Amino acid sequence: NWKPFIDEAIKVLGSKNKPTDGYTLLKAVLKKWKHAPSMKVEAGRYLALFMKYAVQRYNAPRSWLITEIDKEELIPKKPKVRKKAVFDDQEILEFINSIEHGEPGKENANKGWANVFRMLSQYGLRPIELQYLSVETHPVTCKPTFYCSYEKVGGADETKPRFIQPMWLRDEHDQKIVWGLEEAWAKGTLELPVGIDGNTRRLNGGAVNCFLHKRKAWKQLIDKYLAKDPKEWVRPYSFRDSYSVRSHREGVPIASICDSMGHTVAVHERSYRTVT
Repeated sequence: NWKPFIDEAIKVLGSKNKPTDGYTLLKAVLKKWKHAPSMKVEAGRYLALFMKYAVQRYNAPRSWLITEIDKEELIPKKPKVRKKAVFDDQEILEFINSIEHGEPGKENANKGWANVFRMLSQYGLRPIELQYLSVETHPVTCKPTFYCSYEKVGGADETKPRFIQPMWLRDEHDQKIVWGLEEAWAKGTLELPVGIDGNTRRLNGGAVNCFLHKRKAWKQLIDKYLAKDPKEWVRPYSFRDSYSVRSHREGVPIASICDSMGHTVAVHERSYRTVT
């Protein structure tokens, strides 16, 4: 639909600081859709055709033409989608072990941070959701269960408060590993990272990312997945993607997976890996 773009062009042409050529016209029009990349592409296409018509039919100066070079400069190409890395169970267990017991030659053992990555792995949490957890009685099972009060409104990926379900990792003998995180949390005995003030740290994506990039084991995982063909992107959300893959592997219905992860089936199918 070309109308919204032409209407906006007419509006800016009538403004006080009106454009003086095709380049400045496109630049001014694109401001309305600065957060909508696909709309920017459409705006460039329709405005270029419109100005070409004005030059050819009504003898407008050729300076009003919008060139491919103009569009390439003002409308960045959509970045290539990167394949997200999904860790297998042994990689996660080895990584957590390196945090809890420290890396060779370094005094950097940290049980609190090890528990953070147990939480992210076993429950598929977004890092920010670590701030919003409590243990409540589940209305169906009547058992103590983690409840996440995090809420995100707006856009396709809305999140509502929810009960979250564990998806166990398996050891080298294919046995489920049960860490008892809910019980320890409910009792107040689950060790978590402590700040320089001696209080429990405020945990979010920035804190998690900062800690990870100080660890040799994390850098080794990055290098390992970059060496694959095609390359795979290692990031904190890789623990969440790994939860998704394990849940599908164990045969959990997709609706139940999405309920626990806090997004719709459409978002899950579009944004999360389901197989390795």
